[in-house]
Amino acid sequence: MTKFNWRALGEVVGLFSVVASLIFVGFQLKLDHTLARSELASEGFTSMSRIAEQFSDPQFSALYAKMLEQPTELSVEEMVRINGFLTQVTDLIARECYLTERGVYVECDNLVNDSVRRYFGNAYAQSWWRVADTRPQVVLPPWLDDKINNTSQQLELDRIKTINTDLLERKSK
Repeated sequence: MTKFNWRALGEVVGLFSVVASLIFVGFQLKLDHTLARSELASEGFTSMSRIAEQFSDPQFSALYAKMLEQPTELSVEEMVRINGFLTQVTDLIARECYLTERGVYVECDNLVNDSVRRYFGNAYAQSWWRVADTRPQVVLPPWLDDKINNTSQQLELDRIKTINTDLLERKSK
């Protein structure tokens, strides 16, 4: 072969190796992006678990029940503790919506709906939401204020009563 043909063959091989390495880098980036999204989602679930874990503390459970049943009877100390809890929930909602806003998640509606149903279906939390100065500076779903203000406390109480009824039925069997 001539010198020119070796050179052309070398250029073609070099071109294929560059294309192959770019394809490999593309796959690696996609894998890294998927892994990062999974880690963020895992952190979100861990945060939700930590919030829910607070209910395993008998003192907090009693305090939360008092907030549901007798919100006007809360002491300042109890209100501070509940406010901290609601701030944690709001911060988690804000985090998830922020990640949605940045394109990491497709939507944050499921978490928001679940959190509103669980934690904002009572008069105290709804009042806190309207006046709290800790509300996040993140774009939240436009329907969130209406959803919080219109969520019934009765839904949460009914859920708790249903669980209790189910437990009593199982115990009697």
